[in-house]
Amino acid sequence: MKNSKWYTVVAFLYVLLSYLPFIFSVVLDNIAPFVTLTHEGGIVENIGAFGFLITAVLFGVAFIRSGRPEHRPDNSTLKRLFYLALVIVFLFGAGEEVSWGQWLFGFEPSEAIRDVNAQDELNIHNWELFNGETPAALILRLFNLFWLTFAVLIPATAAVYRPARRFFEKFVPVIPLTMGLPLLLSYAVMRGLFIVTKSHSQFHYLLGEVDESNLSVVFVIIAAYIVFEQLASSPKDRKAISDQSQDGMQPENTP
Repeated sequence: MKNSKWYTVVAFLYVLLSYLPFIFSVVLDNIAPFVTLTHEGGIVENIGAFGFLITAVLFGVAFIRSGRPEHRPDNSTLKRLFYLALVIVFLFGAGEEVSWGQWLFGFEPSEAIRDVNAQDELNIHNWELFNGETPAALILRLFNLFWLTFAVLIPATAAVYRPARRFFEKFVPVIPLTMGLPLLLSYAVMRGLFIVTKSHSQFHYLLGEVDESNLSVVFVIIAAYIVFEQLASSPKDRKAISDQSQDGMQPENTP
């Protein structure tokens, strides 16, 4: 975990830089560049979709590696299923972001789908419900609850109470708390910009697109950390390192 600081620094820098286009657009009183970046099918949305896809691939690698004999002592069946669930969740997120290829390949969904979709798109989060609302807000709230629990609450509890860490590690990979803080930062900056830019409130929904894209990029970093740091070495390797450390602490025998 000692190398987690580099993952964290990259995540923090990316989140901070991601909001600069909006800030500059407001300061210069020219919101057009920001709209260009964040419109439907724009750069920000594509980054989000690609980030979700890469995250799914990385968690897929974690799932496969966790089933190898040398890693099984550290990975219960429930923990492996958690990795698999993450693969499904992030694949779903990637597909939904690009309307399952509609914007990439330029095809039109059937009339039956257009009739029930608020934006005439091939996705679930814009389905029109009985009251005209769509599941988009609910799905985002559920995802926010997920990252808050997985990347902030569990690491925070594990950091202050070691028995809790041992318990959580049976079911989920426990990341350093610092790696979840960029997610909090992104959400906090978005909300802060909502408050200080009331005159541009009609563009606030585009800030939400930036936050969603940030979530995907930070999760790429988190997933990469899990794969390359927590799953890179086998339990045998870690035991050997631990034994060497203990041997180094033992006093030398005196004649």
